[in-house]
Amino acid sequence: EGRLPVGLLTATLPWPPSVNHAYVHSRRGVFLSAKGKAFRKRVVALLGQREPFPGPLRLTVRLNPPDRRRRDADNTLKSIQDALQAANAYRDDCQIHELHVFKDTPLPPHGQTRITLETLQ
Repeated sequence: EGRLPVGLLTATLPWPPSVNHAYVHSRRGVFLSAKGKAFRKRVVALLGQREPFPGPLRLTVRLNPPDRRRRDADNTLKSIQDALQAANAYRDDCQIHELHVFKDTPLPPHGQTRITLETLQ
């Protein structure tokens, strides 16, 4: 579409918890689970201190699951996007205008997630 990347972030992250395991539902509301907190804390530590990217963004996610079990590729996106926001990669995930998700071959025993975040003009 003629939009060129002007900012770029690439990172290899741990395998994220699925949306079913990242959040706990209770009478008081929805809260981050222990698995969700641990993943978010790890992503923040990996990405370090940064200024958030401004404007519209393209996020590419390459998932390498820990094993061959059946998984929906989109079931991990909420955890990934929320962790990137907590790590100050962007101010809000509504900035993501393009989202590309690929599920690649498994990488036992823990799996991994590779992300590329690009600013769009």
